[in-house]
Amino acid sequence: MMKKIAIAAGFLFACLFGWSQNDPEVVIWECQGKIQYIASGETKPIKLRNGMVIPNSGTLKVKKNASVELLNGLKVVELKSAGQFELSNLFNESSASETKGMGGSFFAMVSNSLVTNPPPTSSGTKKGMGDNTLPPPTTSGTKKGMGSATTNPPPTSSGTKKGMGDKSNNVAPVFPLKGNLTPQTVTFSWLSDGTSPTKWAFQISQPQMLGPIVELETMETSVQQNLGSDSFKVGESYSWNVSAVGDPSREVANYEFKIESATKEAELLNPLKAAPEYQSANAIQKLLMEAHVMEQEGFVYRANELYDKAWKMDTKDLMVRKLYYSFWVRQL
Repeated sequence: MMKKIAIAAGFLFACLFGWSQNDPEVVIWECQGKIQYIASGETKPIKLRNGMVIPNSGTLKVKKNASVELLNGLKVVELKSAGQFELSNLFNESSASETKGMGGSFFAMVSNSLVTNPPPTSSGTKKGMGDNTLPPPTTSGTKKGMGSATTNPPPTSSGTKKGMGDKSNNVAPVFPLKGNLTPQTVTFSWLSDGTSPTKWAFQISQPQMLGPIVELETMETSVQQNLGSDSFKVGESYSWNVSAVGDPSREVANYEFKIESATKEAELLNPLKAAPEYQSANAIQKLLMEAHVMEQEGFVYRANELYDKAWKMDTKDLMVRKLYYSFWVRQL
């Protein structure tokens, strides 16, 4: 007799990602207690963790008082009772329901980030069923991002530490550089090309203005500005630029940002907070869902804060590490 399976599903724009009804791989969305996976044709079990990716085949062994949520494409299957389950059958249950909404959009991002376009691993392996996925941006002793406490960009494929700027430039900005920001004091930062000492020319301007709103020179690689001052207005767009004094070739290209009201961030999250997937999520999952909405709406700085907060809550959570890293890659 088949064990009872509680199933919740969220679907949104699956055709845009080219997904089939069932993906060839399954994401471990949440795992509590002792859950083991045995691959087809194997006998040695693997202990599951949040964020692991396993084939859509093989066997799951759920121990007493354990539970697991599995994501396949945009379907989520939750196993709450002890027993042995064949993965190939779990996502073909006739009782599976399909819903649309904020939950579906979030699950689409998770599947795309972890299965379709998985982050690299430190050993160069493909998917990372283990814990060797590259970590998210470090937060210890690194230079400040634009308003974020101490975040630093992840390494690029060439091993250098570049930010969101054009990879052909010698100087790269530090995340985040563009998108929507609220009136607050933020830190514009960039990474030097190693030539020292260097004096930098920093500017903030508007397309319709003849001259810059802010213009200064500094020996540092960061500048603080109060976006709540009279020089900036809610609803208007600006761009910032920095280059080496006397050497314009060492330049970060113009990046645009827009000042939005602080209340707009909260308003954008209201539909998410009404979604059943959000209401039943744990604290870390809620932060990840909020970060997804903020990224969709162009508040990448706020999204970065939320990812960083989720990561600091549990630095060993593989799901957070993978989603945070993938978020950074999308901003490059």
